[in-house]
Amino acid sequence: MKHLYQYLNKIEVGSQVIKNSFEMLNDDLLFLFERLNIQISLATIFIEGSIPTIPRDLLRIICESLPVNFLENSLPKDIDLKYIIKLIKSLNQTNKIHGFIIDLPPDFMSEQLINLIGQPKIIQVDNEDYLKFEQFDLVPVERELLSVITMLEKTIDSAIEKPLEKLISTRMSYLNSL
Repeated sequence: MKHLYQYLNKIEVGSQVIKNSFEMLNDDLLFLFERLNIQISLATIFIEGSIPTIPRDLLRIICESLPVNFLENSLPKDIDLKYIIKLIKSLNQTNKIHGFIIDLPPDFMSEQLINLIGQPKIIQVDNEDYLKFEQFDLVPVERELLSVITMLEKTIDSAIEKPLEKLISTRMSYLNSL
């Protein structure tokens, strides 16, 4: 938690967006864990030595400071594309992982890999998210924090989707039986 507060202390005094977002995320995670018995799990796929497009250290620090299981897959530069595709498919099929982030250099992006990017558990900050960030006039460290928080929020959405659908279905069946 100490490392996270070092990041949070870099935030401009006038900006409460990040602090509020982080507190809400923490509350959501605690609720899921304590009330619904859902332990959020996030995985990442990185290539060692590549220039990151997301703040990997910050992601790790935030996950460690929250009730989030974090599995980091740091792959060697000479990894075979077939292995990456197999790993993505495996992460997408397991119920133990609610979301995963892929941060690969452009030379790894094949048509086969791009087709997998649309899988439901793949978490990414998209253009719409970045446009929302712009309305807050954030400094770079705040944008990084908000991007990580956004990815974690999307992981929460992925985690509660199936249990919520099951709950609604059960309740609807019960109501229909009355």
